[in-house]
Amino acid sequence: MVLDDDTFSQHYEAAAESSNLVCTDSDRKRGLGLIKPLMCDLVVINKNLAVERDIVETAWDYQEGRDDKISQLVAERDKLTSRIVRLRTALSPQKRLPQEVLARIFTTAIEGVEDVLFPVDLSQVHWIILRVCSRWRMIARAEPRLWRSMSIQTSETSRERVSLSVSQAESFLQEFLPASGRVSFTLILPMYSSLGLRTLVVPYMPRMKKLHLTFPETECNSIDKISPQSFTPIEDLSFSICRRNTRAIHFFSHLQLFRFTKRLRALSLSHEYHYSSSWLSAIIRNPLIPFHQLKHLDLLNLQRALFADLLDLLRPCRSLESLLPPRCEPARPPYPDEDDDILPKLVSLTMKTLTIRRLPLTWRRLTTLNVTVKDSFDDLVSVLRYSSSLEILSLDFIAESPNKTISLISFDHLRIISILGNQKWWILSQLKVPQLAEIHMHNIMNNEDDHLGAAVIPDLISRSGCSLRVLSYDQSRRPIEPEDGFRQLLDSVPTLVELSMPGVVFDGYLLQAITEGELLPQLKCFKFSISSVDDFIYFIEAQVVRGKLTQAHGHYSGHSTHDIDVLTRQAEVQHRLGDIVQSMGYDFRFVDKRLLKLIL
Repeated sequence: MVLDDDTFSQHYEAAAESSNLVCTDSDRKRGLGLIKPLMCDLVVINKNLAVERDIVETAWDYQEGRDDKISQLVAERDKLTSRIVRLRTALSPQKRLPQEVLARIFTTAIEGVEDVLFPVDLSQVHWIILRVCSRWRMIARAEPRLWRSMSIQTSETSRERVSLSVSQAESFLQEFLPASGRVSFTLILPMYSSLGLRTLVVPYMPRMKKLHLTFPETECNSIDKISPQSFTPIEDLSFSICRRNTRAIHFFSHLQLFRFTKRLRALSLSHEYHYSSSWLSAIIRNPLIPFHQLKHLDLLNLQRALFADLLDLLRPCRSLESLLPPRCEPARPPYPDEDDDILPKLVSLTMKTLTIRRLPLTWRRLTTLNVTVKDSFDDLVSVLRYSSSLEILSLDFIAESPNKTISLISFDHLRIISILGNQKWWILSQLKVPQLAEIHMHNIMNNEDDHLGAAVIPDLISRSGCSLRVLSYDQSRRPIEPEDGFRQLLDSVPTLVELSMPGVVFDGYLLQAITEGELLPQLKCFKFSISSVDDFIYFIEAQVVRGKLTQAHGHYSGHSTHDIDVLTRQAEVQHRLGDIVQSMGYDFRFVDKRLLKLIL
């Protein structure tokens, strides 16, 4: 028997709280079709309610006659919102997902989140999942992949406080760490680290896959007290030395644990103070460090190394795929033999100075390059011309752009460009990148020529024939008013899915063009500065009803009149938007009273 719309709606609204409800695909499609007109009705009621409240505020003599009307509209709004919420709850596809699929979704959600933090950070995705419902909590607690990587950190300096923090962390690990399988630890204890090593690390060493330790130089001997054989399972090892003491210079030159690190593939060594080149020399003097088997080496925070020492260190690293070398002394050595390729497998390089260009390696194999440009742009151009296989390019400019004309540099595989500094537009005008998908621009300033790239980016897209998906600008010190060519910039990126311009003010005309699909028809995530409260409200209402955006951040970036406006009208915004967006499955909230966040 086919139910009419009213009966169908009542049936699913009544069953909204039942977790055993089975909703067919056809029923779900029909139910979602019923929600859309209800949303339109809700928009109309919210607008009528705003009009009535405006009348009450501006004409006090009519207030008594308007109270009943406002109460009636509020009741209608609440009833409609309740219906929409119940329908969406009943038709939610996640209710039909089996436990194994939800567990897979949870593990996907934590990708990119390095560790479970202690002390607990409730904003971390692991704890958000636990607080959704009892079923999600049960599945998440039973999924060991969510809890294999832990980060224990304390800033305490007294022995008693450190001991208390370690004791609390021990209880935390006993409750959440899986009983079997490989685990990863990050332990940051700036004082009395021996307490944490003995209690938190040593018991789990036989299962340890990754171990990152931060400890003071005065307690370097604590590492020596751990049995060297315990380090055998470790594949990723990191030592970060804090608190100055000359002992650490000799620490790595005699460390015996490397005798047993047969599985070690990633090594990171750093110090918060800038020592001389003796650091690198000390590392080279330890013949036990298995450089030949490393795939990742991070020495970026070891400063002022000698170039000759760096070459001696890298020559055994024939398996290295990712390198973060230390900053070498500024004296420029002669170029090594071009046929002497010491790193035949290297694909990722991060460096703080282009003098490392003199490293004897095959640049055309690199897929990721992150470099700080402090000296000659000729070095940068040479690096880019030889790095034809790049997929990710990140540049930090501190130098001036060249006066001479440079021919185009083509990258057939480059997908992501990230640029920081005051010469960002110059480099974009020199590139041809047919596969470019993301541009991230940092430190956008009002005093730059073409500070939004309104001319350079459309030319780059036209020249390359690429389909840009993400365009991100860091917020400037004060809001940027779009130039005349800004509309041309938006017209040139119709394939854009994510646009982040929190420091750029979008007026009502631009927001209307985006709403109607004239601009950015595929946009899903949008961060921008708000020109007025009303423009933002109407924009969000239209986007929610159309179901286009999954995330929107409207930001008041320092306009004094707008700050006053949003503070005084915050309650109104909550009334007009809160119900409608929450009924569609969005989270809507104010952040710091000036940032309005809308997240699906």
